[in-house]
Amino acid sequence: RYLFQVGVSGNYVNGVIHVLGKLFGMDVVGNVSRLSVAHFIREGGIASKIQVGYEISEADTFTLSADGTSHCAINYNSRHISLKVDDHTTGEASHKARFLGIMPSLDGSSAESIKDWEKMLGNISDLFSRSPFAQWHHKGTFHLAGMFAKLVGVNSDHCSKEKKDAQALKARKEDAVHQVLGEKKFSDMDDDELLPHFIKAREKMVKAVGGEEAWGNLAETEQAERKAEMFDSIIMELGKESLELMSDDKKRILKLFIWAGCGCHKELNTVCGGYAATVQYYSEHGHIPRPILLANRDNAAVLE
Repeated sequence: RYLFQVGVSGNYVNGVIHVLGKLFGMDVVGNVSRLSVAHFIREGGIASKIQVGYEISEADTFTLSADGTSHCAINYNSRHISLKVDDHTTGEASHKARFLGIMPSLDGSSAESIKDWEKMLGNISDLFSRSPFAQWHHKGTFHLAGMFAKLVGVNSDHCSKEKKDAQALKARKEDAVHQVLGEKKFSDMDDDELLPHFIKAREKMVKAVGGEEAWGNLAETEQAERKAEMFDSIIMELGKESLELMSDDKKRILKLFIWAGCGCHKELNTVCGGYAATVQYYSEHGHIPRPILLANRDNAAVLE
């Protein structure tokens, strides 16, 4: 993977390994095909995602950051995650930034940006949960809502679109907190405690479709979909109830979300303001010689 990273083509990795072995007096046994090189690279990417999934599951909180550009009418976004990670060699925890990769986006809208975040974090959650490490040596599955519940902030450009992204991520985090709390409360309740919630939710569901007769006329697939939505609504209601019963300090921690916008745009505005003030100054003080253009290539046409 290192050879490929520094620019060695997959077709020549095997030859480079053999040449290096000969230079250091080592006998290299076997060969590495181009296909094997591709497998090694892909396996490294999967292993890194499993590592990030584990670190998120162990961390109390994390923040996200992203920036993007476009090339040939295709949007590309680079994403990172920052969290506190335990160092198993020293036993101490330190803040780390993990690279989540660069991926294309359908467009530059906020809706698509949130979909990309959910897709990326969902992929990490899925790989980690299905890995033998998570199933045999850790704590089992770690779903997407559990990830978003730990999100406490996002760092991005300081513009309206990114502000909208941050608001959407904050709303997604709030829903995740309600879901996680609701699932925990649901598992702690017995059937007698849950029954009133199911009766109330079913009455609301049947009323929404037009009554019992209309409900009976629905296809089984649609009934199943609406029952799933009903169950989700029960979980969310239980989560909201759990949150309201908590202390103010606990609520503040669970609701914490900070958006940090890049100051570069503000600095550019400062430069523009300084230029405008300079122009105004010289217009008001005509006796003072004005700055002159430097004789360089960019100003050649004006000077001539």
